[in-house]
Amino acid sequence: MHSAELTRKGFDRELFPSTQITAGFGNQFSPTNAVFFHTINPNITRGSPGFWQIEAVSTFTLPLLDYGQRHTERANDDAALESARVTLDSTQGQATLDIHQSYRAAQTANAQLGYARDESRLGVEAARIAQLQYQNGLIALSDVSQAEQTSVTAQGDLIDAEVAYVNAVVKLRTSLGIYDAQSAVADL
Repeated sequence: MHSAELTRKGFDRELFPSTQITAGFGNQFSPTNAVFFHTINPNITRGSPGFWQIEAVSTFTLPLLDYGQRHTERANDDAALESARVTLDSTQGQATLDIHQSYRAAQTANAQLGYARDESRLGVEAARIAQLQYQNGLIALSDVSQAEQTSVTAQGDLIDAEVAYVNAVVKLRTSLGIYDAQSAVADL
């Protein structure tokens, strides 16, 4: 967008005259040649008169007949500026949408992590109760095995939920632009 604005402003600068100023001074004295000529003829004067030069050039152009070229150039610059504005707005909107989606995903992952913790805790308790029931002859060994399998599955689901939560928080931090690779998940 900034580039398009500068291009658009450059169009207006073409309407102003351009000025170039140069200056120079010096002389034609050459020490090497002076020593050589002085040894041949000691009466030769050293140095020569100096010179100076000042020059100023100003260019002013008027487009008397340009067949719509300047109008077309300005229209193209205006279109490029508007296109850059639309692109910037679209990019900002997409970034905002990405942040909102990442935030909602992190909230969802956090809630799922809470449910997975409860499920894991309750699965361990159910397996413990099933073992006590088996020891007192109330249920069969297959029921205890089933309860323990459910507990192990719940603990695996808890690990998956923890990984999903960490991924969601990293994505949110990346969307916000505060991601730091050195301490990405140190506080989780």
